[in-house]
Amino acid sequence: MRWIVIAVVLLGLITMPFGLLIWLLGIPVIWWVVQRDRARRSVVIFYDVNDEHARQFQALVDAGNSLGQSQKLWRINEAGALRAGYQQKVNAGATSLVGRSVAGVTHNGPRELVTNIAVPGVTADGTSMYFLPDRVLLGRKGAFTDIPYASLRIQERLTNFIESPGVTPSDAVQVGSTWQYVNKKGAPDRRFKNNPVLPIMKYTELELDTVAGFRWIFQVSSAQDASLLAKGLHSAAAFKGSAIPAPASSPPPISQKPVVPSSLAAPSPAEPLLVPVPEVQSPVAEQTLPAVAVKRKPRWYGVNESLDLGHGVRIPGMVYAGQGLTSPRGSVEPSLIDPTLGVDHRNPDWSGQCLGYWPSYADITPEGAGRLCCLARPGPPGPGDADRLCFPFHVWA
Repeated sequence: MRWIVIAVVLLGLITMPFGLLIWLLGIPVIWWVVQRDRARRSVVIFYDVNDEHARQFQALVDAGNSLGQSQKLWRINEAGALRAGYQQKVNAGATSLVGRSVAGVTHNGPRELVTNIAVPGVTADGTSMYFLPDRVLLGRKGAFTDIPYASLRIQERLTNFIESPGVTPSDAVQVGSTWQYVNKKGAPDRRFKNNPVLPIMKYTELELDTVAGFRWIFQVSSAQDASLLAKGLHSAAAFKGSAIPAPASSPPPISQKPVVPSSLAAPSPAEPLLVPVPEVQSPVAEQTLPAVAVKRKPRWYGVNESLDLGHGVRIPGMVYAGQGLTSPRGSVEPSLIDPTLGVDHRNPDWSGQCLGYWPSYADITPEGAGRLCCLARPGPPGPGDADRLCFPFHVWA
């Protein structure tokens, strides 16, 4: 796009006075190219949010509005402990150093997303986090990924932070003061003439993380605004988790009725529309292979190997398993089966609601891993197997 603008400008300068006509014709062409490029890069999503979903999302929108009214908002990028002695003396007696960047609140969502709802979010240093009705959207330099609310862990805590001179947000509480240089007793070190007084402020930290390694920490000056956001995220995570239908304790028998095409069949009021998938092969007919205990070092397990994930869970080979395998993008390899993660094969997630848009074994719940292990067992899949839960095993492997 930039080269087109440069070409039109140079061509107009070279061909003066006819360049004015070139510029006049080039402006609508450039505008059309810009709109076409924007449409090509955009994703259109329209939400129809109602009932309890609408109340849950409205609580997040209100929490975002409240967070935007907070005097100060930061994202903590790094933190490191200080050794007792000299390091703490010259750092106002602090026990750790924190690197943070100023964050802001937005309600427009990313430019690449075209939607019909307000999208609250937080941006800091080129990274962004947006709260959609069904998931959290993360963005950095035009690349995006998502996290289901059900897999998000939220921690809220109070912290005392030694601020710079004069930095005292009006919606925070000052709990004390100290000096830039202190002695062993915490009093000002008289050896330093330039030893300013530093306020100690009480802030609220919100830590959002997942078992896959994602971690964001917000520091908010207003404890009330931070609590509203934490409450909204807790409510969304609990609601999304409870919205997944509970599977039956034991699979029902396969119906012997003839199969009717879905376009011709009418659902009967007495029969459920969704039936949990039964076990399609009995243990007697199953051909077992010598089970290999999964090691921490990741490797490929071949067709003649069987994996023992512990707790009686065994699956055939043709998979990657272990820990520490990275994908070409630098993140955890989505298809890698981590033996340290829980597998609930007694209550598998038959609905497949634990998977995000870009699924990864490290992100699914123990119930989802249990379903995946059921699908990976020898034998053909059952007639009700959900395609979206078959996807991560058959495609990634």
